[in-house]
Amino acid sequence: MRSYAEYVAAVAAYGVTPISEEQWGQWQRDLPAAQAVSMPMSLNHAVALALEAGDLYGSAELINQCAEHDQVCWSQYTTEGETFPAGGLWMNVLEWMNGTRPDAYPLAVAHMLDFDGELP
Repeated sequence: MRSYAEYVAAVAAYGVTPISEEQWGQWQRDLPAAQAVSMPMSLNHAVALALEAGDLYGSAELINQCAEHDQVCWSQYTTEGETFPAGGLWMNVLEWMNGTRPDAYPLAVAHMLDFDGELP
């Protein structure tokens, strides 16, 4: 289950102003169910939580703080018409948002980036 407090803590830790709880709640009604992923807080984790919050501006700010390799990966994942090879699977955030690829959720990408290609 997603938590507004977890999202706020993650993005604020990297200097990004979170969206309002009302905006967050509206976005949550349209997203596929959250996937449980156990991983420590990291910049990639914060990017994923921002994407799952519907905070596209905040996620872009966080991506710009990532190492160059991770910026390229997030760019492929978040750009319409592009896909990112995560653990041998090609995925895009829009596939996840549209519900056509439940395995293409942002935390899968974060986990793969933080754990050398390993999917949760």
